[in-house]
Amino acid sequence: MRYHSAMGPRKPFIFTAVHAEAKAIGRALRDRGMNSSVEIRVIGIRAKHLPADMTSSTTRGIIMAGFAGALEASLRIGDVVVAGLPSHHVIDGGFREGLIHTSAEMVATPAKKSELFAMTGAMAVDMEGERVRPFAESLGVPFLHVRAISDIATDELDPAVLDFIDDRGRVRPFALAWGLVRRPGLILKLARLGMNARAAGKRLGEVVAKLVGSDLFAD
Repeated sequence: MRYHSAMGPRKPFIFTAVHAEAKAIGRALRDRGMNSSVEIRVIGIRAKHLPADMTSSTTRGIIMAGFAGALEASLRIGDVVVAGLPSHHVIDGGFREGLIHTSAEMVATPAKKSELFAMTGAMAVDMEGERVRPFAESLGVPFLHVRAISDIATDELDPAVLDFIDDRGRVRPFALAWGLVRRPGLILKLARLGMNARAAGKRLGEVVAKLVGSDLFAD
């Protein structure tokens, strides 16, 4: 999914891991008439597909945006955490600033979330952010990390859900169908995840649109 700029050669890029995140953000940008000023790239889970065609002359900044698990107990579904805002920059964006930890694997249980919170002090956990940060640094452009909570600290996730998404962030329909045949109990779990993702996606889009519309990435 791409939105090409009509405002000059340099523009902000938004990276997401999966298409559902990109669609939520794209919808928010379109609703605000901002889709012509930004480009969205789906880079896959664990940032396996970082683009090779970006340069400092085409990139104004990078926002890594998507869903995340809460580590901090007060966070609720749809709350948004932002990391990387300059200390002098104040935006009334309806989000919380804090650390976001990047894990190599899904952090699926309340016990693991609690342990990771104690170790890192991070508010949320994802699987891409700290892989994208060095990429932005290599281009010499600003980097922001934005995550909307789709599972809270006391939620337990089934790692099988990752089997239903390919490395380009798209749903694998046959794997999903076969998984539900083998484990019908996943239906309710996936329905809940879907409901949480819709709520998180709405807030994610709102916050990303506000950040893109600020002067954070102004030339």
